[in-house]
Amino acid sequence: MSLAEFEQTQPDVTRFFSHALKSQTLSHAYILKGSAVSQSYRLALAIARAVNCQNPPEAGVACGACKDCRWVAANSHPAVITVSRITYIEPDPKTKAFSMIRAPQVNMLLEQLAYSSEHVRVVIFADAEEMPGAFPSSITPPYEWQDKNEGKDKSFHIHPLLHHHFNETSSNRFLKTLEEPPKRTMFFFITDDERNLLETIVSRCQLVRMAGVQQQAPDTLLTDASAFFDQLMPVLGGRDFYQPAEMFRAFLEEKELSPEQGLGLFEAYLRQRFLLLQSAMSSASAADYTRTQRMLDESLRMIRAKVNAEQVLNRLFERLSAQPVG
Repeated sequence: MSLAEFEQTQPDVTRFFSHALKSQTLSHAYILKGSAVSQSYRLALAIARAVNCQNPPEAGVACGACKDCRWVAANSHPAVITVSRITYIEPDPKTKAFSMIRAPQVNMLLEQLAYSSEHVRVVIFADAEEMPGAFPSSITPPYEWQDKNEGKDKSFHIHPLLHHHFNETSSNRFLKTLEEPPKRTMFFFITDDERNLLETIVSRCQLVRMAGVQQQAPDTLLTDASAFFDQLMPVLGGRDFYQPAEMFRAFLEEKELSPEQGLGLFEAYLRQRFLLLQSAMSSASAADYTRTQRMLDESLRMIRAKVNAEQVLNRLFERLSAQPVG
């Protein structure tokens, strides 16, 4: 992970940051704008590697071999912090992922930044999504998420910050630190449109436009899947479980997905739906959601154990049709 890997896809951005690194004129805060959100995240990590390298062969270039370079490459450097709605969450075993970056998360960040450090701290604000492992990601998950994720069949995907991910309350809590940052601290905000951030944040950052690249297949597929499951949900809960089962099979055929991939997308859809609706959910609705997730998990385990997929899907939709779905 170095700036050199971006020379073909992001030549202007690479030249810009290479010059800033070598001339030691880096700003303390950048907005990385564009549809290339995964590249934006990896670029921020590449800069974190360059500014923390112990044995740089030349100014602004990382050696790739020292302890700090290896830590950043593994996305486990203690001075490199990803702040999203599913990472950097308060250490409560009962805590679930939220639909936004919350004030307690910002408070935790500010407490951590209050301590001095021998490293250059790099804080990356972005949205993030946990997806089934059947959809691999080019992003190595940050250590905070690695500790939270007990399963090995999940992947970590970066998405752009939207307005509701970092709202006014949380943003305002952070403004003083952004305006007067601690020494040796950098901030990156990853978004596809700076208008999704408060103007008070935008005014304190340098805007860097990333060249557009084709969106990753999982991102597009999840969007298509969400539209399909929006149509499927009203059909569930009826007496005829064959109708939703056939709709699901048709979706798998159209998108050329395996049953495992389709159920993984169903899980991701329900999780996002829960995050958006949880504040208005009754305890009964939350319990229905939990039961549905358990059914999906059980079906996935059976398919991975080579149980007949047709039988597994029929049984799943029969059970889903017998109860409300979260």
